[in-house]
Amino acid sequence: MRARFPRSTIIFDRLTIPQMASVLARLSVFISDNTGPVQIAAAVGTSVVALLPRSVHDSLTPVEEDRHRVIRQQRMSEITTDQVYEAARELLAAGRTATLFAS
Repeated sequence: MRARFPRSTIIFDRLTIPQMASVLARLSVFISDNTGPVQIAAAVGTSVVALLPRSVHDSLTPVEEDRHRVIRQQRMSEITTDQVYEAARELLAAGRTATLFAS
């Protein structure tokens, strides 16, 4: 997998579950096609963009629709970069707005 990315890319592929939870808690938005890390990110309060095939059952997706986005297609290759970018942008904008107007 490392050969597919630039050398400067940080890949967290050898973390324990507690370490992964700690890393995910520091993110504004987490984008993934793996339901395990998606659930951990949602559990620690990080907004999630989940990229999933239609065959994945709804019970494996985060339930808070205002803080998460699930993009589903019949095949993963049908999910576009534009869809993912827009979902992440919406979540980042919503988080910034909530911070600006917090009392």
